[in-house]
Amino acid sequence: MSISFQDFEHSTDRTWSDRADFANALLGLAGEAGEVADLGKKELYHGKEVDTIDYIHEVGDVLFYLARIAREKGFSLEQAAIMNIAKLRARYPDGFEQRP
Repeated sequence: MSISFQDFEHSTDRTWSDRADFANALLGLAGEAGEVADLGKKELYHGKEVDTIDYIHEVGDVLFYLARIAREKGFSLEQAAIMNIAKLRARYPDGFEQRP
């Protein structure tokens, strides 16, 4: 299965309540990003094996809230991705190298 950013953004409308707003999207993003970080913490510091499917679910939840923030502010995830690539190419024209 394949899905575009645009189709994904539109699919979030189905489960976004009329009572939900920008603040709800921001708090949802923070909560879900915390869940992704918690998976990493358990894996890196607690020695727990974390299934990739758990990361997929949580990253999908992060993506949901990012899509809602974009829709609330009137831009697309595609626009954000394109602008991010352009910003990083301008900032690091030769790529990023970690200094010793």
